[in-house]
Amino acid sequence: MEKIKRCRVTFYVTTKHPAEQMYLCGELRNAGLWIAKSATKMRLTDKGWCAVKMLPVGASFEYKFLRDADWSAVEKGIWGEEVANRTIVAQKGLVVVDEVPNWRMD
Repeated sequence: MEKIKRCRVTFYVTTKHPAEQMYLCGELRNAGLWIAKSATKMRLTDKGWCAVKMLPVGASFEYKFLRDADWSAVEKGIWGEEVANRTIVAQKGLVVVDEVPNWRMD
């Protein structure tokens, strides 16, 4: 059985709305399998909120950002509308920089 090659992918996200916590939630096991309580907690840096994931090289990865580990605080568009899942293809050394314009406010 061939071992799956993985690569380091760094995610940064910024937002104009204050957040005490930020999470990356997505379709892969190490990003929560779309289960908010299993999402990856991000850390605040001078470049924004940051998470580093080891992903299979060449794999497509869909994800969203949450302000809390709960779907009631999922990212939204500038007018509060639903937004499509974000998608990247994992490559060695990839740095992803996203901005969230608005949040669900339940």
